[in-house]
Amino acid sequence: MAEPSDVQAVPAPPAKGRGRAGRWVAATLALLVLLVAAVVGSAWWALGSASGSAWLLSKVPGLEVTGVRGALLGDFAADEVDLRIDGSGRLHIFGLQWRGLDIGRAPGSRLWLRVAIAELSASRIEWQAASQAPSSPGGAPANLELPVELDVPALRVGEIRIGPADAAPLRDVAASLHLGADNGGVHRIDGLALSRGNLRISGSAQIATAAPLQLEARVEAVPGADAGGGLAWRAKASAVGPLAEPLVQATVHAPASADRPEQSLDVRATLRPFATWPLGTLDLTAKALDLSAFDPALPLTALSGEATATTEGADRPSVVSASLRNALAGPWSDARLPLRSLDLEVRARPDDLEVLDVQTFAADLGSAARSGGRIEGRGRWSHGSWNVEARLADVEPARLDARAPPMTIGGTVALSGAAPTPSTSTSNVTPPVTPVEIRADLSGKVADRGPARAVQLRLDATASPTRIEIRSAEAKAGDASATLSVVGGRGAAPRPQGGRTAPTRVDPAAGRGAAG
Repeated sequence: MAEPSDVQAVPAPPAKGRGRAGRWVAATLALLVLLVAAVVGSAWWALGSASGSAWLLSKVPGLEVTGVRGALLGDFAADEVDLRIDGSGRLHIFGLQWRGLDIGRAPGSRLWLRVAIAELSASRIEWQAASQAPSSPGGAPANLELPVELDVPALRVGEIRIGPADAAPLRDVAASLHLGADNGGVHRIDGLALSRGNLRISGSAQIATAAPLQLEARVEAVPGADAGGGLAWRAKASAVGPLAEPLVQATVHAPASADRPEQSLDVRATLRPFATWPLGTLDLTAKALDLSAFDPALPLTALSGEATATTEGADRPSVVSASLRNALAGPWSDARLPLRSLDLEVRARPDDLEVLDVQTFAADLGSAARSGGRIEGRGRWSHGSWNVEARLADVEPARLDARAPPMTIGGTVALSGAAPTPSTSTSNVTPPVTPVEIRADLSGKVADRGPARAVQLRLDATASPTRIEIRSAEAKAGDASATLSVVGGRGAAPRPQGGRTAPTRVDPAAGRGAAG
């Protein structure tokens, strides 16, 4: 049997520096934990206290908040919130308040946090976009995923105004908003209700956050309690399909009444909101549509007809054509539309929307009982400038408006001009109206008293709201005639140019007011 060894195992000396390195690592980790805890604690203090919330809001660039009450976490209110976003615009919120804001862990694995607000409201919201040069539309987003879920079951806004101060506001807005619902898979708005003018609008919408961003939206509109006319019409619209190309269907229907036939408007269109030419296809059908039923300020009509749009490719002209008939045509003085029929065809290439051609338009004027003349023509918009050429045939102004003189005119009119230059200012100042070039060669007969007399007008002029320049005007009425050249402006008396004012003969009995 072997004897036990007298030699005992000696423990190895500790490696130099290993204990010190471990202590440094432990100390560093502890310091990081303390720093994170301090940051989180400070943020939580800032969010959970009134003074901390006010301090935190004061550090946000472009944000001004006045009349702060309460903490961001929990119940909060502010008299005004003014946020300026460089290159985008300005958001102004009045009377902002919320109740029961809570931040917690999201139930799903795709989201970081869940933010819930029991009630969120504002008395008024104004959005003023910064003026920007028109740009080509971008492509559809790849996804709409958010890292945070936001749930607001009760959202209310007294008034929303987008654009200039005179823009029609949205009032009494209420909805339920849920962003990142279903584990981040859907954004949803339910129970939407609002009013715009005399309309009451309701609806709901949802969109998937992953491609192809499936959209489902439905809207319904009815006349408000203050709407005039007493017609019980109802409008419904829906948009269903991928966000890049949804199918839009809309119907407007009003049952027959004692003084109006049944009315309807049906629209079916494919939209391409991210394409240069946003309209894919369009089919529109109208039956006895009365515009005054939707707004008492509009004329009484009974419009029936069709409109279609077709697109064959980005480099092929898209064609929009329409043909309408008005069974209740009548003079403006009787609150009617003096249009018996309208035929129109417009062409444009989706890859060059700077050029738009009105190939032809033809309008039969007058009342349902009798024609008041016809206007045919064409027009063009090209890279910021426009022109219209029209030919008048047997137009009787008195049949369009009973206050007009009894006469018949025909001939040609040419108008041209340019679009206002977009302002680079962020203010809502309306761009100045550019001058319109006018050239006319008209002739006809006046029969206001006695036998009909021949009249003729040739005009070459430039006009704007503040200035008019008549380069030449030749007018004849019976045996009276005049040639005129005048420049005048707002607040200044017209002055003849080059001594060319030259009435050759003025016979009051034959040409009242025709000679200068």
